Amino acid sequence: MAGRAALCERVVGRAEDAMRLDVVLSGWLGEPRARVQDRVARGQVTVDGVTVAKSRRLRAGERVVVAQP
Repeated sequence: MAGRAALCERVVGRAEDAMRLDVVLSGWLGEPRARVQDRVARGQVTVDGVTVAKSRRLRAGERVVVAQP
């Protein structure tokens, strides 16, 4: 993801702790889960700098970055 501008960059809050990545991103971006899942599959999403699965459970304090396509 180096060199790409971020579409969204946020820190997971207490309210999102233990929630699935795709569910949280759908809310943050206002996009359907299917589109968010596609972004994750394409490697456009990282959690603390690491690409992860769409079903990953987030923890408060983690940084989620969604790169511009």
